[in-house]
Amino acid sequence: MVDAHPVILDARARAPREGRRYVGIALDLVWDHFVARDRIEDSANQALIKRCYRLLDARPAPARLERMMPVLVAQDWLNGYADFGFTCSAVAGIGRRLSGPNRLAELVPWLEADYATLEEDFIRLWPELNRQLGV
Repeated sequence: MVDAHPVILDARARAPREGRRYVGIALDLVWDHFVARDRIEDSANQALIKRCYRLLDARPAPARLERMMPVLVAQDWLNGYADFGFTCSAVAGIGRRLSGPNRLAELVPWLEADYATLEEDFIRLWPELNRQLGV
């Protein structure tokens, strides 16, 4: 549903051509950034984040994520996404785990340059997404 939304299609079309195959991953993290940034002071959101960390601590992670989960919790990544620099580092970090050239890291300059437009995209997308999901 979200990937075919006109706002997403427009954002994908603005991305550099060589990164378009990976831009969906980068956009997912950018949307996470806007949610985290806008809800960082929300006590209900902070309670949810604490609950997520408790669950992550209590349950074993899949083998490929086993080493990353303790770091995610200890470094408070869920709140970290409120910082755009942190989000861009996460985008590039995911790209390091993929084979071939780091196309996600190559998208970071575009994400930085297109930030204001991406924010406008999010402002249009988020309320509609919440309505469709009944949130």
